[in-house]
Amino acid sequence: MDSEKSLIKATKLMDELHIDYSPEEETTIDNLITTAKALVDEAIDDMDNVNLPEDPLYISAIKALATQMYYDRTLSAGKAPAVKLLIAHLQIKYGGKHGT
Repeated sequence: MDSEKSLIKATKLMDELHIDYSPEEETTIDNLITTAKALVDEAIDDMDNVNLPEDPLYISAIKALATQMYYDRTLSAGKAPAVKLLIAHLQIKYGGKHGT
């Protein structure tokens, strides 16, 4: 469920995506946000020297990836071009690992 530490609240993303509320859906979205954040964070080299919670590209990358995983849990076609673009911009801005 939504934690106080979460940058993106599951219920807010559900509202943006017009997903009907249920505790199960909230848990699913919260887990997808956690996974998306971990994947985006992994692509950035130096997490200690950036203020990512303030960066709209960072928030957008997490939301876009969580949304993609909601509709395609296996990422059968890989990351969406928009997700790749957002991550690439974050890597340019903050340094990043190649091949993500």
